[in-house]
Amino acid sequence: MMTSIHSLALLLFLLVLPLLGCETPSGDITLPLPDDVAEPQPSLAMVEEVMVEVEQGDSQQVTLKVTGILPDGCDLPLQVEQEREGSQITVQLYRLLPPDVMCPAVVVPFEKDIPLNEGLESGSYRLMVNEKTLDFEL
Repeated sequence: MMTSIHSLALLLFLLVLPLLGCETPSGDITLPLPDDVAEPQPSLAMVEEVMVEVEQGDSQQVTLKVTGILPDGCDLPLQVEQEREGSQITVQLYRLLPPDVMCPAVVVPFEKDIPLNEGLESGSYRLMVNEKTLDFEL
């Protein structure tokens, strides 16, 4: 019986021994941020077709007719960013997905008319809309 108590005490000592060398970290403890503080992540739209429409008048207004699919069923607004560098025009179509959102696993078709911000003069242009590239002339 005494041997059993000694064995049990020895076992408990061996279990507690590794914990004796542990120290708590000095300084501030950094806790992970909750999901609602994390930044939304961009999700690119999948562009299937881009058509360029030119409205003639005092100044030429160029509108892009874009069709494609969204990779999920989240009902979030489609963001549009435009940038022009010389004769190259880049348009990004995306949605900002919050990190904690669960979206239905369905693809959703979309159509979007995008007026180009800058008045374009006559000439040749290269248009990049997400992964699609299109050359056009005015």
